[in-house]
Amino acid sequence: MFSLVGRKTHDLHFVDLSGLKTYHFSPLIGCGHLGIALASRDEKLSNWGVCTSGCSPSQDQCARNDVLLCRTKEVPVRSPYLALLIIIGASTCLAQDYGTLSTEQQIAAAVLPLPAVLRDQASVILFDKHETPVIARKGTNEMNCMLIPSSTEFDARCYNSSFMPVILRARELRKNGVKPEDVAKNIDSEIQHKKLNLPDHPTAGYRMLGPISAYDQKTNTAGNAIKSWQSIHFPYKTAKEIGLPVEGEVPRTFPYVMASGTYWSHVMIEHSPTEQAEARDGNTTTRH
Repeated sequence: MFSLVGRKTHDLHFVDLSGLKTYHFSPLIGCGHLGIALASRDEKLSNWGVCTSGCSPSQDQCARNDVLLCRTKEVPVRSPYLALLIIIGASTCLAQDYGTLSTEQQIAAAVLPLPAVLRDQASVILFDKHETPVIARKGTNEMNCMLIPSSTEFDARCYNSSFMPVILRARELRKNGVKPEDVAKNIDSEIQHKKLNLPDHPTAGYRMLGPISAYDQKTNTAGNAIKSWQSIHFPYKTAKEIGLPVEGEVPRTFPYVMASGTYWSHVMIEHSPTEQAEARDGNTTTRH
C-alpha cells in the first residue's frame, strides 16, 4: 500500500506503508496530469510516466481509467507482483453509493467511528467506481479511515496505518472472489512470505455499521440503528496470552477476544444501548 507524501509539478514521492520505504516517481517530460500508476515493487517508480498524448514506439504502455502510462521497453520487470499506486487527480471518480455526498462529505463520514479528538488528523481512503482504494486525504496521525461503498449499509472503519495494508489486502481478496474461509489462509501465507508486514505492537480499530437509512447525510450523524465499537489488535496472540475470555464466554458488553491466535486476533469493546449514543458521538462526556 502506498501513500502520497509530497506533490510537485514533475516530482512525486510515495511511502510504501507496508515496508516504510520511500520511492520517487517522475512523470515524463510534458506529462503533468495525475491518475493511476502501476509499477513493479522491484523496479524504480521513475521508470513510469503518466501521459495523455500517447507513448512512443520505444515505450511500453498500459491504460487505466483513461490514464496512459509510458515506460521505456528496455527496463526489465523483475517481479510479477504489481503494486497499485493511487493518486488523486482531476479525473478521479469516487464511488457515490452514499447519495449525493461530495468527496469532503464522504471524508467526514469515514472518520465518524473515531473519537472526535482524532478525526481531523486522520488519513482517509475512499473507493473509486472500480472499488479501487484512493487516498482522499493524507492525515497527520497514525489512523486511516475508509468508507465502504454500499447501497444498503453504512460501513465506516478506521485502523492504524501499520495494520491497514492487511485490511485492504483482505478486502481485495474477497473482491476477487476468494472464499471467506480461504482469505485467512492467503493472508497468513503472505505474512509468512513477507509480502505483508504486521505491526510489532498492539493497534486500535474503530467501526460503525448499520443500515444506510439510519445515516443522516445532512448532519453527518449516525442514528440508533448504526452500531459503534472499538477493537485492539494483537495479531496471533491468544486470549490466554492477552488475559481475556474469548467470544461467547461473557456478555458482549464485556471485553473479549475474537479470532484468538490468528492474524485477526483482537479485543472487542462493545457498548450497551445506553452507551451507544456516546460511542457514535465520539465526544467526551462527564459522568456524575
